[in-house]
Amino acid sequence: MAETGIILLLFDVGLETDLRRLVRTGAMFVMVATAGFVLPLVLDFSLSYWGFGLSLLVSLFVGGVVV
Repeated sequence: MAETGIILLLFDVGLETDLRRLVRTGAMFVMVATAGFVLPLVLDFSLSYWGFGLSLLVSLFVGGVVV
């Protein structure tokens, strides 16, 4: 029951999103979203690969899981 309430709440919030305002801040939004994905991935991959000496595949997995 609680999950259904959360889904309905998120749907309602999505309906109230002002698309004009989102488009106006589009470039900044894309930059922040990309940085929020790429930076943790690269930093955690680097730390696990070079810092802890894990294999390439394991380091990619660690970087992806943290994101």
